[in-house]
Amino acid sequence: MTYRRVVGDSMKPAFSTGSILVCTKTADVEKLRYGDCVVAHIPYSGEDLTVTKRIVGLPGDQIQVRDGLLYRNGKALPDGLPLMEDAGIAENPVLLAPGHYFLLGDNRNLSRDSREYGPVPACFITNKIL
Repeated sequence: MTYRRVVGDSMKPAFSTGSILVCTKTADVEKLRYGDCVVAHIPYSGEDLTVTKRIVGLPGDQIQVRDGLLYRNGKALPDGLPLMEDAGIAENPVLLAPGHYFLLGDNRNLSRDSREYGPVPACFITNKIL
């Protein structure tokens, strides 16, 4: 087990800046499920981002954001969170390749997530939040 301190509010209301999260190593990414929160290290635009996000898309899923709502495989997934103002790359359907996951922050209008940096390969996911 490892611990991670949250920096930023992209996962509010679930986690806020300063929250301490208990994590496990993700040795078996095939066991990751919708709704799991994970830590990922993502090389993006010359940066090495370390992010804590929620899994909303699994390998083989089609993800899209329309009218501020998340759609998975053509079905709207209302979740009680504010509508997304920016669909990013998910404005058009995104088909997740084998071994790729779509990650979103819960505070979606203040989150850098898969709408910006794209689907995340399993090898970039380092921890699962318990």
